[in-house]
Order: sequence, then C-alpha cells, then structure tokens
Amino acid sequence: MARWLGISQPRLCRLENHRAQLDDTVLSTIAHILGIPEELLWFDLQSKTPPAQAIAPVRLPSGQTVPASNAVTEDPLAETHLATLTHYANLDMLAGPHDLLDVVESQFTTIDSAMRTSRGRRHEKLLYTSARFAEFLGWLHQDAGNLNTAMRWSNEAQNRAEQSDDVQLRAYVLMRKSNIAADSDNTTLAVDLVDEALTRTVGLTVRQRSVLLRQKGHAYAQRTAITGDRRDRRTCVDALAEAAALASDDNTEPNDLAQYCSSGYIAMEAAHCWVQLGRPEKALATLESGLADWTPGNHRDLGMGFARLATAYAGVSQPDQALDVARHALTIHSDTGSHRTIQQLKQVGVALAARGHRSHILDFAAMLRAHMATVRVASVTHDEESEWS
Repeated sequence: MARWLGISQPRLCRLENHRAQLDDTVLSTIAHILGIPEELLWFDLQSKTPPAQAIAPVRLPSGQTVPASNAVTEDPLAETHLATLTHYANLDMLAGPHDLLDVVESQFTTIDSAMRTSRGRRHEKLLYTSARFAEFLGWLHQDAGNLNTAMRWSNEAQNRAEQSDDVQLRAYVLMRKSNIAADSDNTTLAVDLVDEALTRTVGLTVRQRSVLLRQKGHAYAQRTAITGDRRDRRTCVDALAEAAALASDDNTEPNDLAQYCSSGYIAMEAAHCWVQLGRPEKALATLESGLADWTPGNHRDLGMGFARLATAYAGVSQPDQALDVARHALTIHSDTGSHRTIQQLKQVGVALAARGHRSHILDFAAMLRAHMATVRVASVTHDEESEWS
C-alpha cells in the first residue's frame, strides 16, 4: 500500500492510526491513486487528476528543491520490458526458441507480479506488456514443438489482450492460435479462429491484415487437402493474393506486431499452401521470387524457406536439388533447433516417396537421421523411415 501511495510504510502506519494529518487533500490523493469511485466516498474529490507528486519535493540547503526519490512513475517499467522483448524476438530469429524459454517465462512472472500491485495507466501498460510476453511464449513453445503448452500461453495472451481492449493484439493472438491449431492438425479450429480474427480488422495495420490473410490461406489450404472442396481452394488462393498485395506496401508502422510480414515472407508461406494444394510447381516459382528478396536477419525462417523449397523440388521430381537444399535447411536448424523446420523437412521424404525416388529417400533418411543425432534431437523413428520407403 505504501508503494502504491508513494510514501513510507511508517508514514502509512501513522496515517492509519491518526498520528499524522489526514485532511481532504491527502484523502483525495489516496482515492485517486487507488481508483476509488467518487460515489463511494464521504467527501468531494478535489481534482479529477491525481497530483504528479505524492509527497513534497526535497529542499536543499541552498533553497533549491529536487523531486522526491520515490515519485510514482508509470511507463518506464513496461517500456523497458517491451524493449527487452524486441531483443528476445531478434535472438529467436537467429538462434531459435530453446535458450529463451526459461528466461522469457521468468520475465513474464516479474511483469505479472508488478501488474498485480499497479493501478491506473501503469496497470494498463503492464497488462498489455504481459499479454505480449504470453503471446511470445506461445510462439516459442510452438517452434519448440510443445503445441499444448503453446496454446495454453496463447489463451493467456488472448485473455489479457481482451482485458486491455487492444484490437491489434487481440486479432494477432487469434491468428497465432489458428496457426498453432493448424500445426496440431485441428483444421476446423484453425479456420474458425482466423475467421474470427478477420471479423474485426478496423484499426489493424496493413501488415497485420496481411499476416491474418496469410493464416487464412494456410487454414483453408489445409482444409482443401482434406475435403477437396473447390470453394475452400478459391478462398485460400484469394486470401494469399490479397496478403501478397498488402505485404508489398513498404509503409511499415513503428512497433507493428507484424513488421516481419514482408513480400518474401508471404511468398514463403504461400509456397507451403501451394504444396498442400498439390501444385509444387507453383510453390517453386513463388519461392524463387520470395527467397531472392529475403530480408537478412531472420535466420530461422530462412531455414523454413529452404525446407519448403526442398519439398517443392521433390514435388516436381528434382530429387538432387531437393537433397541439396535440404542440407542447407539442416545447417540452419543446427543453429535454431526449430521443430517446425524439421516437421517441414519430413515432407521432403513424403514427396520423394510419392514420386518413386527410392534411392533418394534412403539418402535423405540417412542424412536426416545423422543430423538429428548430431544436434541431440529425438532420432527419426523406424515408422517415419518406413513411411518414406
């Protein structure tokens, strides 16, 4: 309570026990800081705006004054955490999720603790910050292959985004949940979540709308692979075309949640959809243009791009090129440990098998098995090898 009020604990004790002056000015200050509704008070609030300084400034011997050291501040704490989150995101793109999981969760706990003892504008900012950290933890666990934990953190992020009434963050988290559902092969949930996110696009940036449409393409491509419905296919193609058009807009906004959503990124994502739609030649053409314009720095997603390129090469019966590109993807995986990249690479084996490239299947299985042993990830199982052979 003393920290909320910007006073010492002994002074608070004196106020509670009537050993210090407690006039209407002090009472108004306390009521403002604690957010007590005026109708519950037995006195009139003197000002709708709490004073910036809860206690008097310190007077120096010269007569000058300086602000009290325990003056209440609002934004710096949350802003510092958000700046740290940006560094974590950059590190994740270079080195993957595994080394970040514990440290990010620990920082989330710190933010959550500060939020519980905050009020007013500071509370709102910390609530938003905690939602951002929860969303990022959902992503880290997804890329590490912990899909149930990823959805749990994303649910937490959605709850906090809705409490903070942030339209952009809410839509972004729904998109992320749809992506996790797609990775979990829950196609119905993936479609429902991204459709819900797209019901409220007012207030979203151009790139946020683009990344939502990208996910819509993913979800409907996955459903088309199951149902073969032409309407689902058309919905997928239209969503990808609109996403590409929006991503080509170079006018990015500061602190955009989807700042990474470039033309190259959308091309890589569209290629995945074309493979699911049974058009690997379209995927190959899309990746050729997208990877040529790749934004440096996103090391992990470049590995995913190479994995999808290898899958496309296998799909058009160019097995030598498929294995060569797959080696590059595995090199990047050694740095990032991305579970999603490995899952994509397994589709190379499936595509090779579908086209009868038996010797290449065996070479690929041996290459993947050796790599997995080297990076100390779970080895390829006998069932997975037999699926390709």
